[in-house]
Amino acid sequence: MSDTVLSIQDLTVDFCSFERTVHAVRGCSFDVKRGEIMGLVGESGSGKSVTSMAALGLMATSAELSGSVRVNGQEIIGASAAELRAIRGNKISMIFQNPLTALNPFLRVGRQAVDAVCAQGDIRRPEGQARILEAFGEVRLPDPEIAFNKYPHQMSGGQLQRVMIAMALACQPDLLIADEPTTALDVTVQAQIIILLRELAKKVNLSVLFITHDLGVIASLCDRVAVMYAGQIVESGTTEQVLCAPAHPYTTKLMQTVPEIGSLKSELSYIPGQVPDLARPVSGCAFVDRCDMVMDRCRTLAPAVSEIKAGQMVRCHHAATPAQAEKVQIGGLL
Repeated sequence: MSDTVLSIQDLTVDFCSFERTVHAVRGCSFDVKRGEIMGLVGESGSGKSVTSMAALGLMATSAELSGSVRVNGQEIIGASAAELRAIRGNKISMIFQNPLTALNPFLRVGRQAVDAVCAQGDIRRPEGQARILEAFGEVRLPDPEIAFNKYPHQMSGGQLQRVMIAMALACQPDLLIADEPTTALDVTVQAQIIILLRELAKKVNLSVLFITHDLGVIASLCDRVAVMYAGQIVESGTTEQVLCAPAHPYTTKLMQTVPEIGSLKSELSYIPGQVPDLARPVSGCAFVDRCDMVMDRCRTLAPAVSEIKAGQMVRCHHAATPAQAEKVQIGGLL
């Protein structure tokens, strides 16, 4: 059995229309190892969710994909509908950002969860119900039998997210994709969900791709992290490498935007400008208009990926090594 559960290599995703073509993902590459939690972080519009949808084969008909996306060695791009149905749920599952939009408000959550399990294979409803009740217990949902018969509006946001996690885990997938699952929850419930995911991943040797824009969540949950900007991975490495000694100017600026507990600064830092319009060709580095370290070649020559330390990769012309980089101190992250 391979040590790599998800392998994305040189993935490109273009959305084509009569008026323009949006290059949403531009040569994205990273791996998720068995039993690890991989964080994918970046601003809105950086291509994180599109990358996760490509991993599931859930792309619009207008999307044009190239490169390779493999789950347990099986290619997703170009797979038939029957092959994708066999992969989803059984090998790879997903937790969406807002459980209220993922659940039918007119059906009890138990019925919806059982329907999802039975759709994954030759599973009869009594077995599916037993699996769901067991999964409800594993995610520590209070009174699983009572929760099974509730409608979505009768449950809190945290309880609904636990239902979604239970549905995702009921078929025992190898990979779980969590697309900002804590964004709509308050801080205390966020912490509970993070602890729950970490415990479940360790218990069943589950691989997790955790998508977020919250560096605090990355620091508390993930083993490794990939930083995405304008459809590309600009830096990746262990969580300690990337957060303690960021080597890409974008990662450094992201770190500086995190409020520091106890800081006397009256204003929050921010990154001026915005993500470039990916409907237009990007010449050189995509971060050039927002970077304080820009050089002439940054505007004309696209930077290549270089390894500055074992396991730490950076896409930048003048990436600082961890020894040279000024450490960015963020209270409470690490």
